[in-house]
Amino acid sequence: MKIYTSSYFKYRGDRGVQISTSKPELAKVYRKLPSLYPSWECVKRWNEVKKLPKTDPERQEVWSWYVEQYWNKLTRMGAENILPYLCEGDVLLCWCKNRNECHRGVLASWLAYYGVEVEEIDW
Repeated sequence: MKIYTSSYFKYRGDRGVQISTSKPELAKVYRKLPSLYPSWECVKRWNEVKKLPKTDPERQEVWSWYVEQYWNKLTRMGAENILPYLCEGDVLLCWCKNRNECHRGVLASWLAYYGVEVEEIDW
């Protein structure tokens, strides 16, 4: 199976799947997967530090914590409870412009671990 990831601000197609707790008003999604939303606690803590310099220890600590929290959530849910809800060609969307500092990047790595091909797109 191959799926894609992108930001609400970049993707303009019709296969968008919301994986964030909220979305821009005009964002086009054909379905939502609330089980893949990060917790509000993770979002809140990350939003408090993400504008700090990338070398800031507090920023790095919060990002590491965020990744661990989200990865553990996915692992507790289990691939058998996530993969059946993904469809070939889905585009998993969230707010972040940089997938490397976003739960969709963590999700992409986790899915790849289970054999799903994941590609970031910006169209």
